[in-house]
Amino acid sequence: MVITFGGGAVLCAARFVSSPEAGAGWAAALVLAAGSVALVLVPALRAPVIAEDETSLGVDATLRAQSALLFAQPAVFTLLAWIDVATTWPSVPPWFPLRVGYIVLALAMLAAAAFSFRRRYRHLPSSSDGTVAR
Repeated sequence: MVITFGGGAVLCAARFVSSPEAGAGWAAALVLAAGSVALVLVPALRAPVIAEDETSLGVDATLRAQSALLFAQPAVFTLLAWIDVATTWPSVPPWFPLRVGYIVLALAMLAAAAFSFRRRYRHLPSSSDGTVAR
């Protein structure tokens, strides 16, 4: 999220300096993206914990993390930067390498988060009655 929205804000400010109309478009895209992510994350993180023991608490935490990773992917919104690149084609837009770097960095972080999630939550915790949850 820091890369997507922090980098987007920096690029938005730079774009606003060169062209206020284009900067306003970037600002609108950032607001749309932040609202979309918040609509998913806030309910997932603020919902009451449904747990009776350590096992169910572990399952609840796993499902919350999975919901956040699968349904609130802010890195996808970096592709809005590509629309700005595509509309100026065939001429190269200002700060083209920074925009491409921004997109690549955000998508790489998304891939790293997905890989980390798969390693961390490969198996659900064992239940208290001796059976293994699968």
